[in-house]
Amino acid sequence: MDVNADLYDFLKENETGIFMQNGQLTAYVHVYFSDLDDFIKIIGDHWFDESPLEVNLCKNTVAIDLNDIFESYGHYILSYKNCFEESDINHYKEKLEKELEH
Repeated sequence: MDVNADLYDFLKENETGIFMQNGQLTAYVHVYFSDLDDFIKIIGDHWFDESPLEVNLCKNTVAIDLNDIFESYGHYILSYKNCFEESDINHYKEKLEKELEH
């Protein structure tokens, strides 16, 4: 599967996770405030100017939903499976594989 190499490398170096909300899987990354500029350079600043990007402000990080970012590249959560805990991938494996069918 194709990935954005810069995004992939960034995700590998930061805390990521997957959770189920309203029947939909959501992938996220915690971005330290000091790394926010680097993240914006990777995904483009239009995500913060023009698009409603789901974020949650935490004490030391911003938790940023990745689904729309992945979809904008034509990628899936499984495209970046090595950036997530294996337990998360295994827990949601069936749902993640269904995502590939659409």
